[in-house]
Amino acid sequence: MIERIGIIGAGAIGCVVGGLLTKAGRDVTLIDQWPEHVETMKTKGLHLSGTCGDHQIPVRALHIHEAQLIETPFDAAFVAVKSYDTEWATALAVRYLREPDGVVVDFQNGINDERVAAVAGRGRTLGCVITIGAGMYEPGHAMRTDTGRLGFRIGELDGQETARASELARIMSDVAGAKVTQNLFGERWSKLAVNCMANPLAGLSGLGSAEVWSEPERYGADYWERIPGHSVYYTGDSAHMDEDGYVFVAGRADEVIKIAAHRIGTIEVETAFLKHPAVAEAGVTGRPDELRGEVISAFVVLKERREPSERLRQELLQTVRRELGPVAVIGELNFVGLLPKTRSGKIMRRVLKAVVLGQDPGDIATIEDEGSVEEARQAWQELRASAGPAAPN
Repeated sequence: MIERIGIIGAGAIGCVVGGLLTKAGRDVTLIDQWPEHVETMKTKGLHLSGTCGDHQIPVRALHIHEAQLIETPFDAAFVAVKSYDTEWATALAVRYLREPDGVVVDFQNGINDERVAAVAGRGRTLGCVITIGAGMYEPGHAMRTDTGRLGFRIGELDGQETARASELARIMSDVAGAKVTQNLFGERWSKLAVNCMANPLAGLSGLGSAEVWSEPERYGADYWERIPGHSVYYTGDSAHMDEDGYVFVAGRADEVIKIAAHRIGTIEVETAFLKHPAVAEAGVTGRPDELRGEVISAFVVLKERREPSERLRQELLQTVRRELGPVAVIGELNFVGLLPKTRSGKIMRRVLKAVVLGQDPGDIATIEDEGSVEEARQAWQELRASAGPAAPN
């Protein structure tokens, strides 16, 4: 009988499942290696949102090193980690599994059932094909993203329909629809084939997987027909190539600033700044202006051995004016040591916008260096304090 459940890997899927099972009255322990995430769950509970509804659920959460505090073994342990963590996570699960008939559930998106079985034993391994979607973008908060009715297909590695597989399916029905399959590996490969077709398109386009399948006309018009007569894919990003042939991806091409009824892309302005030999990086955003609607607030990182000066400031302003004309009205130019970027290198212009407007930047879980926010804020405050509300250039 499955009463105590351990989930090794409290990521998006693990949290949605563990949280909803806990809410349904199940005895669940979440174990994860992200310290901030575990501490948030311990102190505030687990926040679930999205298509599963909005819930704040008190859960039992443990750091990896706290697993040694487990006294009562699990009847079922879910291995819900990335594929490269399969072996050690399974070994951890087995250590705290009830003897002799506790079961390890391969609760992953890959095809790792045999890898789990190699550690736990085939007789102690079940597989589960997951068809729900979930996301996690901050500690202690997971969201369900799909609307499907069937969420889980549970099966034995040898295809038999057993009492333990049926019991687990009944338990998982507290989260989403679940059924027992006698064709576990066929289900695995079927999901993999669909993902291989849809995921690359979803990743490139920003559409969800369901939208790729259900709205092919929109997908074609938005991403393959932007340049008439040419079958090229429009990523929505903007880039520039320097004189050595290196390509620099700067960010989204659809971010615009409206200055006196003129629309100018943030990328255009940043690229203009990069024409000056002293500039290493530039990030810009729009700031409200009573006369023009918006003006440009610029944050510039200089190359090594180049120092900020009033002369350099004027050179940069003239460079932008020369490249873009008088429509590119610069309200402020701030020199900073680094820009707020995501870990993938894209400038977080909404953070710059928040700094300029004196607002909270909101969720910055994906930021590469949190110090960049404070540096931008300090540069902005110093500029305003020393110059007052400057007239736009």
